[in-house]
Amino acid sequence: MKRAAEGQDIYAVMKTNLGDVTLKLYAKEAPKTVSNFVGLASGEKDWVDPKTKLPRELHVTGLRPVKD
Repeated sequence: MKRAAEGQDIYAVMKTNLGDVTLKLYAKEAPKTVSNFVGLASGEKDWVDPKTKLPRELHVTGLRPVKD
């Protein structure tokens, strides 16, 4: 999430049954969105239900930020 806050572009790999998809995340243009995405995908951030405002466990499989 630090790299997103610094405005560095980040790549994520989404694994599907049809193959891998590489996503370029534009941190300069959308720093909050990228930071949120990376935090949720890496497990550093808890997902909060928008209706109840209560944190809930989010199961994300096959998605990970690419390490340098």
